[in-house]
Amino acid sequence: MTTITKKNDQTGCTAATYVGNRSIRCLDLVGPDQKTIRQKYLIGEPQDCPMGRADEMKQRGFVGIYLKEAVTFFRLPNSNRILQKTW
Repeated sequence: MTTITKKNDQTGCTAATYVGNRSIRCLDLVGPDQKTIRQKYLIGEPQDCPMGRADEMKQRGFVGIYLKEAVTFFRLPNSNRILQKTW
């Protein structure tokens, strides 16, 4: 049985919304769209990646980046149309 913590459930930090791990030092850098990573994404616990396990990434000063709004795509049966739903 899989357990989801209330903290992750409330903030939307799930594997479905996971984008990647980033260094804490780069969260406030301004991008070409004049927004920082903190403004565009949710910040949470890092996940396993090719650079290392989640606990190793946390010790190195990395955090997990998650989408603020999950997007789900639905394909209509017998159709080429795709619907996009933002939760």
